[in-house]
Amino acid sequence: MNSPRSFSLLVLVFARSLEDRLADWLLLWSARHPEALQGQMLLSAVDGLSAREPQSPLERVRGRHALLRLELVLQGEAVGALLQALSQAFAGADIEWRLSGLQQAGRLPVEALAPIIDSTHTEG
Repeated sequence: MNSPRSFSLLVLVFARSLEDRLADWLLLWSARHPEALQGQMLLSAVDGLSAREPQSPLERVRGRHALLRLELVLQGEAVGALLQALSQAFAGADIEWRLSGLQQAGRLPVEALAPIIDSTHTEG
């Protein structure tokens, strides 16, 4: 009997200056581990409020850090390998991470969304 697969939500928070390098690295890593990443990597901008010193002149004026937040849904077994590879590839970089367990993760088929979309869009 197969046991259910475990999923984890890994959140990375980092400076905008790392965006391209980190995104490229994660795309390469996920290509080498196609079974690890479940779905899309979600990237959003956030303002960080912390005791660390703001870096840019704009951050010093605003009093907040301009940060990016990247969310990854991973197979539970892949988290350790990703964090270890990330810490080696980005040694010394200021990247924060948070890990949460997920009960389930998946994607609805497009057909399942059709009745919902049809009911919210009326002609006329």
